Amino acid sequence: MPNQPYSLRQLMHSRLTLVHKTILLTGLIFSLSLAVFATVTYRQLNQVAIAQAQSLGDRLGRQLAMVSAPMILSQDLISLNIMLSDLHQQESLIGATIIDIDGRTLAKTGWLDKHSTRTYPISLDEHQLGVIYLDLVPVNLIPSLDKLMQTAWPTVGLASLISLLAGVWFGLRLYRPLSRLHVAQQQLIAHGKMPRLDDQHSDEWGVINFNLNT
Repeated sequence: MPNQPYSLRQLMHSRLTLVHKTILLTGLIFSLSLAVFATVTYRQLNQVAIAQAQSLGDRLGRQLAMVSAPMILSQDLISLNIMLSDLHQQESLIGATIIDIDGRTLAKTGWLDKHSTRTYPISLDEHQLGVIYLDLVPVNLIPSLDKLMQTAWPTVGLASLISLLAGVWFGLRLYRPLSRLHVAQQQLIAHGKMPRLDDQHSDEWGVINFNLNT
């Protein structure tokens, strides 16, 4: 008994159709594009934030060195320790240490990491009085990213919906001509003739239909 050709509906139930493949491909492309965009944006924001943090850290270090100079001259160690302690409590820095020209520790707060510690000379009227070591709080973009996601998720959702609808529309544009072509093929096999196909369009389907009609 000859094998009966599968109908297009049976093929749709047995495997992924062009509509499904197009929707999956569109969603995959959109997801990859979104991931690449998010990664590039995060890296750029991180670089900008690090550069700004370094600039602000240098400014803070120079200002602390300038303010500390008269306190060292007057041996006001209490004010030095209070100043550093306040900055540490405000989470402006992880640790700081002020050392005089003789190497004695005058004030200290927190702890220092030798890999991230910065050094600023303390001087007054071109006379060096000591050194201040600072370890600043590292840049943390997680709170900013959380706020960005809260703001951007409606836009991302709308873009995802548009991408899904575009995939469905494009898939249907492929499926309908294939469906008519499959019906014509079945009639040609069964009866030796087929209905005339739509060849009025100038796209690829129009060319294929025109060749079949002739």
